[in-house]
This record gives sequence, C-alpha cells and structure tokens, in this order.
Amino acid sequence: MTEEYCRTAQWLNGLVGLTGIDVHHGDVTRLPFPDAAFTAVFSQHVQMNVADKPALYHEAHRVLAPGGRLAIWDITAGTPGPLDHPLPWADRPAHSHLISADDLRATVESAGFTVRRWTDHTDTAATVMQAFLAQPPNPLGLHTFVPAFTDEGGQPRPRPRRWAPAGHPGGRDRLITHRGT
Repeated sequence: MTEEYCRTAQWLNGLVGLTGIDVHHGDVTRLPFPDAAFTAVFSQHVQMNVADKPALYHEAHRVLAPGGRLAIWDITAGTPGPLDHPLPWADRPAHSHLISADDLRATVESAGFTVRRWTDHTDTAATVMQAFLAQPPNPLGLHTFVPAFTDEGGQPRPRPRRWAPAGHPGGRDRLITHRGT
C-alpha cells in the first residue's frame, strides 16, 4: 500500500466514523509489528501485487497470535497465459503476480496455516465481469482524469477483452485459515 493510499484510507475512515482504525505504510513481506500482535489478519486483493508470496504469508503467520485467523479475499490465476493490460490491479505485467488457487493454498499452508474453509467464487465473478465488459464505456471513467487511460488521440482506451486467459475467467477465492497453537 502506498503512502497516498494510507492517507486516503485514514480520510475515508474518518468520514464514516471509524476512528479506532490505524493505517500503517509498510512492506507486507516485512511487517513493522511484533510477533503475535494480532488475533486476525484480513487481506483483500493484496497477493496479486506481491511477488514474494511466501514472505507475505510467513509475515501474516508471524504477527498472528496462536489461534489467530487469516482471512483472504483475492483473485487467482486461471489457465496460464498472458492477460490483457491494464488490469484493475496492475497497469503492466511486471506489476501483476497472479498464481493459481492451488498454488495460493499451498503457499498459505506452507507458511504454517491450516485451511478451515476455502470458497471459490469464480463463476459468480465471471458472470459479473462479463456483464460489466458488455456495457459501453462510461463517459466519466478514469480516462477523463488519468492520461494513461486514453490513447494517443485522447480517446478512452478500449476495455481489455479478457481479464484472464480465454476459457477461464480467473478465480476469486475466499480463504479462512487458522493459526495453530
């Protein structure tokens, strides 16, 4: 998370009265917290931007107290192959680090977690994404404010035809794990 995201998160938290939430800028592979500092870690749409996933989940395990829980809501890779960029989480391939659901689960388990529940929402996510991609571009989209979202003539770039390889829309998994004692 960038410092700008942290400032925005603090601002949004204040707008809705969530004053008991602290937002910290740091490296998720080297968290600035002591061992066993938390009873829960929640990760939403993080791992796809982190190349060193073993370090990410080892750090989550380290900062969780025995019996603590890790909850993940994330996108995983479908059939191997190139994706059309930009994507919601990465403007270029070097910033996207998707792995398969099986690899994600194995990485989490190898960090010391026991998976209690794993829910695959791929079909629902695919239906929503297909409906979204079928809509015409919004005239007030990001291309209005962000030059990188327009072509050389200033026109909105077309939406990617695929956000995952053909034949598989990618995965959207929810994972609840438990740190043993």
